[in-house]
Amino acid sequence: MSSEFPYFLSPNTIGPVEIRNRAVISAHHTCFVECRTEDMYSHGKLGKRYADYVEARAKGGIGLFILGQYISHPTGLYEVALTDCPGYDETALPGMKMAVEACHKHGAKAFVQFAHAGFMNAGGRDGTQVWSASELSPPPGGIVSAAMAKEMDEDDIADLIEHYRMCARNAKAAGADGVEIHAAHGYLLEQFITPLYNKRTDEYGGSLENRMRLPMQVLAAVREEIGRDKALGIRLSVEEYAQGGVTIQESQEIAKMLEAQGVIDYINVSQGLIPNFVPIVVPCLTFPHAAFASNAGAIKEAVTKLKVIATGRIIDPVEAEQILADGHADFCIMTRAHLAEPEIVKKTTEGRIDEIRGCVGCGNGCTASIGGGIGCTQNPAAGNEGEMDTIIPAAKKKKVMVIGGGLAGLEAAWIAQARGHDVTVYEKSGELGGQALLAPQLPGKR
Repeated sequence: MSSEFPYFLSPNTIGPVEIRNRAVISAHHTCFVECRTEDMYSHGKLGKRYADYVEARAKGGIGLFILGQYISHPTGLYEVALTDCPGYDETALPGMKMAVEACHKHGAKAFVQFAHAGFMNAGGRDGTQVWSASELSPPPGGIVSAAMAKEMDEDDIADLIEHYRMCARNAKAAGADGVEIHAAHGYLLEQFITPLYNKRTDEYGGSLENRMRLPMQVLAAVREEIGRDKALGIRLSVEEYAQGGVTIQESQEIAKMLEAQGVIDYINVSQGLIPNFVPIVVPCLTFPHAAFASNAGAIKEAVTKLKVIATGRIIDPVEAEQILADGHADFCIMTRAHLAEPEIVKKTTEGRIDEIRGCVGCGNGCTASIGGGIGCTQNPAAGNEGEMDTIIPAAKKKKVMVIGGGLAGLEAAWIAQARGHDVTVYEKSGELGGQALLAPQLPGKR
């Protein structure tokens, strides 16, 4: 272990699960679902392509991969084309098990996240009712339905909780080390938590205790299903950055309530509401690195036993080490960073941090490609690991001349070099990078 990173590279526990380092990949849309029909909005399953993607990052040294998101109920499907895999359906088990085993094969731990989009889906494509905490017309913007959401009744709530049980049963059967419940970003469970969307007057509305009732019932049901030998956590938008919404101060009270319940082991700290402003949820290059670490720190101050995971443009081990050393969190999410560079931990351990391919926060491959399979402008192998992750040594070593040191020339040069050729790059300007040299001159792209 490198002495420069005593926190980042050291093991830590979440509940009963020991994790080899503090680097985490959160659940995220990959759009690698294999559809059952030709309808691009048809739900399907995550299979080998997803497992290959997961394995490349487990092999690169990640400590924890939170798989998914998997959808918790039929009314939560169809949020985005080619993204949804039903976690409650046993047909999801083979792919889920494949991804879990891809992690375990290389020493990483695997949790499975389950989510419900609430009114943020394309509801009505198959006649499915759109659910929410209250009857409302979803706000404009983001990924939302045009249909009026139905206020969930007692039967709906009971059915939802039962489906979360089914999801947990599948995660356990797949061999997962833990389960995460998504209650952030304006999804269904947060539609109950936030007063922006919850206008109920029954036991599920009004006070904070009432608004937290359903998320806590779901957590209790999942814990009962998975037992105490698995980890359990929740993802929260602890600061919604919306007038009248949940604030960090209220989230500190939520964290204390969750700790007092004694059911979960960790809080995955996120921020923002997708219907309001997507870049808050997935911070782009105009945001500073580690922009929301202080939110995790505020939750860390509010609890004594629960582990806290920080997120938000944490792109290299130096930033992660500082967050951990400052006591803001116990683990750091580095999802897009690992999309660009699957071997962050491996290269850090070997003292090669200058070789880490950096995430630039452009969002061109990871968020703008939702619906067609995510990728990365920095890493062409991302999402194509089964085809592009192995560089085949050349049968015969040659001298290779690459004319032009732009992006294409440099890509050709390093791959030829990696295959064993003797490579020389010729660039008449005397500076490598080509058109990429223009990008840092634009505002926000330093």
